[in-house]
Amino acid sequence: MKQLLLELNERGVKLRLNGNELRVHAPSRTLTPALRSALIENKDSIISELRAGSAVNQTPPRPVADAAAEGRGERVAPRDALEQTALDAWSRGMDCVAIAAVAAEPPPAMLADAAAGIADAGQIDFGMPPAPAVARALLVTGGTGWIGAHLLAELLAATDATLCCLVRAANKEEGLQRLIEGMRRHGVMPDRAAMARIVVVCGDLAAPGLGLDEGEWNRMERSVDAIYHFGASVDVLADYASHRKVNVAPLAALMRLAAEHRLKPVFLASPMAVCRRQIGGRLVALSGERAHADPNGLPSPYAQSKWVAEQVLLAAAQRGLPVRIYRSSHALPSARSGRAKPCDSYGSVLRVACEAGVVPDWNGASVHGVPVDTLARLLVEHSLAPYKQQQVIHLENRNPLALPAVMAMLLAAPEDADCLQRVPFDEWKARCIEAAERLEGSEAALARQLFLQRADGCAIDNMFTHHLFDTHHFERRGHAAKLSDLTPRGYWRAVAGNMHDLG
Repeated sequence: MKQLLLELNERGVKLRLNGNELRVHAPSRTLTPALRSALIENKDSIISELRAGSAVNQTPPRPVADAAAEGRGERVAPRDALEQTALDAWSRGMDCVAIAAVAAEPPPAMLADAAAGIADAGQIDFGMPPAPAVARALLVTGGTGWIGAHLLAELLAATDATLCCLVRAANKEEGLQRLIEGMRRHGVMPDRAAMARIVVVCGDLAAPGLGLDEGEWNRMERSVDAIYHFGASVDVLADYASHRKVNVAPLAALMRLAAEHRLKPVFLASPMAVCRRQIGGRLVALSGERAHADPNGLPSPYAQSKWVAEQVLLAAAQRGLPVRIYRSSHALPSARSGRAKPCDSYGSVLRVACEAGVVPDWNGASVHGVPVDTLARLLVEHSLAPYKQQQVIHLENRNPLALPAVMAMLLAAPEDADCLQRVPFDEWKARCIEAAERLEGSEAALARQLFLQRADGCAIDNMFTHHLFDTHHFERRGHAAKLSDLTPRGYWRAVAGNMHDLG
């Protein structure tokens, strides 16, 4: 242990303890695969050293004023430029690993955020006349992301509205370039005429008032007729404090914007993780299309932050704000193109599993989720329908395929599937870890952490469950078929072909 800490010190690696999470900050390209594995394997011992105050280069605790401010729901600016979530840091050329435990106990800041957000909703007057049913302009957050890019494409195809896209950029030209790059990367680039309806709004979800100056705010409140809030922090390795800056803090401003000049509906994407709980050492699914008031046992800091967002917006809905929350397990590769999200948790696991080359004998494990283009189409179609009181809607595949069947299709042609080796679940996990060690890059690093066995279990155990969630809203409307057979065998063969084409 001492030798490892000395080596980290010599390489300029900083360690910080945040609750039960170990955060590791390092200069670019410092953390080799061997060092990453050593950090993961020695996590518990390192945490003990940090708590004892004897670890090398322990980062001082955050000031009490900062912690108190976060507990009140206020935004606190990072005190160190190195405080980035893992995947964001990798994308910027800096190594940063967050080794998190299952978040069974809600952190105090989470409960404080929920209370503060609900109180904010109680202070807003949602009594303005409603926006027109046919929207002339829409505010969209998260347009550069995986779901957001597909959402933009669907909104451009389904409406004649102007899309005001909130983008973190120095100017409108840079913001437009970011949107174009995102749509091209995800294979959904609209034509020139459609792109002319996109207006860049330079802002920042993590900044007060969405980062808008007074003039831009006034233009948005008077021109926008609906808000599609799809900007989110989704890093599965980040802690609650990181997620809250984007997933929770902007809600007060978004509610105020929705209430001013005319009442604008708010549409939010949320994960099925808010319906899962770790209770008594086992995973429990709360299947209903409704709010789930008890936050105990939420499986991750990401789920905690989205639970807060749901609670706040549903409190606003009780006071008159039109709100629809669309939940789904996962935005899977596109049904149209087979393209997958880069550095995605499910995609990283499946790629590493393909490298392992064996099929798990894992009864009851299914690959949940909806192809991202199908998800965007269903969401836009539903959001444009006349407003109803149903506020939580599940967009979920009603009959997902079993993980062993999916792996067989990813690994071999149909005629060769019987030749594949099938192994027990624990052996499959071990082989996947070995495969991840052979690979480089952020996807392999993410997969290594998802397969890592800890005292409280392994993240993989909860990713591919047998639980099904209610889709009663679509069923009552006679639209159950829209959520049926969304990932047939032909879909997974197309995904496999795209994976093989990418090498």
